[in-house]
Amino acid sequence: TVMLIFLALSLFPIVWMVFNSFKDNTEILSGRLGLNRASNDVIFLQQDEDVLWLGSANGGLVQIDGSSGKHMFQKSFATTATSFASDEKSIWVASSDRGLSQISKKRPGQSRGYPLEIAGQDITRISGSSLASDAEHLWLAFEQKGITDIFEISKGAAGAIRRIPVPGLLGPVQTLTKDVHRPNLWVG
Repeated sequence: TVMLIFLALSLFPIVWMVFNSFKDNTEILSGRLGLNRASNDVIFLQQDEDVLWLGSANGGLVQIDGSSGKHMFQKSFATTATSFASDEKSIWVASSDRGLSQISKKRPGQSRGYPLEIAGQDITRISGSSLASDAEHLWLAFEQKGITDIFEISKGAAGAIRRIPVPGLLGPVQTLTKDVHRPNLWVG
């Protein structure tokens, strides 16, 4: 029996490494090890008139009627390192593994995806993202060691991506907020 215990203790690290080799690097970097399911924690809340939008960490989006509390729309984008932003017409979902998605507020069943191919960005090393929006632009930042840049994406037809360095940050950008009163983008 001692030999079996010793064998089990010796093999456990090997089995654990093989098990985790089936996970992608984003899951490992964000600490999602073991047999746990993707997080459905609510990370986004937006109220538009009598409609409430909820977004979850695993890319779920729910639209709830504010009067009745009934679900009007529900979709899972099954993403990792997810963030949300909203403007007058759309809900935007950004993630390290699925790029950027635009969901129409008037017709939420209609969504449009935009791959994010940003030079020098290794998406397998991203552990989080942050997204902010105004009428003309989206600003996207990824949590990744060594990357302190923000990406400005034009909402126009061209959809141009501009990389904006943020000097003086000691670590990766973890949160973005667009100032509604001034032309400032707050970075944390």
